Amino acid sequence: MGTLVALLVIAGAVSLAVGARALSPGEVWHGLFAAPDSDQRLTEIRLIVRTVRVPRTVLAIVAGIALGVGGALIQGYTRNPIADTGLLGVNAGASFAVVSVIALFGFTDPFQYVWFAFLGAAVAGVVVFGLSSIGRGAGNPLTLALAGQGVTVFLAAMTTAVALSDQASLNALRFWNAGSVAGVGFDVIRPVTLFIAVGLVLALTTPPALNLLSLGDDVARGWA
Repeated sequence: MGTLVALLVIAGAVSLAVGARALSPGEVWHGLFAAPDSDQRLTEIRLIVRTVRVPRTVLAIVAGIALGVGGALIQGYTRNPIADTGLLGVNAGASFAVVSVIALFGFTDPFQYVWFAFLGAAVAGVVVFGLSSIGRGAGNPLTLALAGQGVTVFLAAMTTAVALSDQASLNALRFWNAGSVAGVGFDVIRPVTLFIAVGLVLALTTPPALNLLSLGDDVARGWA
């Protein structure tokens, strides 16, 4: 754990120093903590560090935590060590929601469409779990994975259809799939982090259930 924290700190420091304009450790320190003064060069450094590189670094860390926890939960529920958020249609649901609202309402700011991404991901997840609970294989991890893949393929096709019919949606989809953290400020990060924090708290309540699932369906039913 200590090694991971150390690597995270190092990666964060590198993110603050590396970019279109490389900064020395001293310049990064000045940009973070120094008070404003009349020096134009130092003012530019503070602007670069505080308004560009700190937000992108924080966003990358928050997104990494969310993806890591989400992936661990999905791997536990599906008992698949290589499963990820794409397996249950979460990614496809978010992408479809984003391109749809851009095509329908002309949203271009991430702060405008990020909420629809949350909604699309949630709806897709509910649909997948609903489909997997129908029939003889209800509750089976394999059924859950198959339902997820079916929903993913359908939503991916719908997303492509919408994107090809609207240039703005296509551009947004490219940016979305690239996963860039550039150009996003704390006005987007703060509310998104709140939602992620709630999700992390809920995730902390699931380890007992995941441990039971890892022992097999019969054991899990016996303890239910």
